[in-house]
Amino acid sequence: MCEIMERIREEGKIEGRREGIREGIREGKKSGLREGRKSGRLESSRKAAVNLDQMGMPPETIARAVEEDVTVVKQWLKAAKK
Repeated sequence: MCEIMERIREEGKIEGRREGIREGIREGKKSGLREGRKSGRLESSRKAAVNLDQMGMPPETIARAVEEDVTVVKQWLKAAKK
């Protein structure tokens, strides 16, 4: 009887670990997708800012157009000119 209970307990632990791993993978994928989308939007805004700067638009207007802080836009523009 003790051996049976021990086997059941071990099987439960193993299944619990497997479920934990599956849940971790699901959460990791969700997090990765969120970060990827955020990074993509930021890169798109940066490219648009550089293009608008090349067209002669002032940084303050660019910041409004790409919905980003003017300080960030100025950093992007400075980095693009290097």
